[in-house]
Amino acid sequence: MTGLFIAVVGASGVGKDALLEHARAHLDQDERFFFPRRVITRPENLGGESFDGVEAATFRQMAAEGCFALAWEAHGLSYGLRREASDALRAGRCVVANVSRAALRQAAAKFGAVHVIQVTAPAEVVAKRLLARGREPEGALASRYARFNEVIPPELTVSRIDNGGELQAARAKFIDLLLRLADRRHGQNAPVGPGNMLAAQ
Repeated sequence: MTGLFIAVVGASGVGKDALLEHARAHLDQDERFFFPRRVITRPENLGGESFDGVEAATFRQMAAEGCFALAWEAHGLSYGLRREASDALRAGRCVVANVSRAALRQAAAKFGAVHVIQVTAPAEVVAKRLLARGREPEGALASRYARFNEVIPPELTVSRIDNGGELQAARAKFIDLLLRLADRRHGQNAPVGPGNMLAAQ
């Protein structure tokens, strides 16, 4: 595949959805990007991101029929990106999606070129956001906190965005980083940070 899969990761509550929705709206006319809509075994009326909610049996059938470019399990739910994500990568586009850190090695094996954007925020900020949105039973919060510092596979290229402060500042950094990744992928010059880190400043 000639495109770049940009995996946006981070603990629940760091604000990945807010950054992705802003980027999708901002870059909608830029043909270099594709933002796939996720399929999740969760009712759509629970809020959060815009996604396609399906029953678990439907998800399993879709997976068996090869409908997904990438699928994984997290927090007791099933998540999938439809095959159109693979089509976009074959066309040389940058596919930007919220994925679980547990799916990163699978993504690298399937897609080849993967760049990880890790969205972070202080633990106390994350805790307040999770409690405020009220989607998880109180007993489930502890398991989400436990995953807060889950390690990203060291062989993958990673950039980090701090979303613990003003949302507008994080949005600007996120858009700038996506544009620089696209420029670099399409042969234009873009500044690269030390080691395997593309600076998000």
